[in-house]
Amino acid sequence: VGSEMCIRDSIYTILTPEEKFIIRILEENEEGLKQSEIVKKSKLSKVKVSRMIKRLEGSGLISKYPYGMTNKIVLEKLPNGDSEKKSKKGNQ
Repeated sequence: VGSEMCIRDSIYTILTPEEKFIIRILEENEEGLKQSEIVKKSKLSKVKVSRMIKRLEGSGLISKYPYGMTNKIVLEKLPNGDSEKKSKKGNQ
C-alpha cells in the first residue's frame, strides 16, 4: 500500500487540478461511474470532461467502456507487482 501511494503521488504531480478532481470522484465510486454522472458531479462541461477522460485513459489511469448512450468510466488499479487490471464492470 505504501508503494501504491508513492506511485499515486508521483502521478498526481503531472495531473491538472480538474483531472485530480475526476480521479477523486472515481476513487469514491469504485464500481465506476457513467460519464454523464462525472459531468454532473464535477460541474464541468461535457466537452471538458470528455477531453480529460481521453487524456486519463491514454495515461492508463482509467478505462472507458461503452454503456448505453454514454460511457462507464472505471479507475484502474495502480501496478503493485501483478499486471492484472480491474475487471470490466457495468455491463448492461
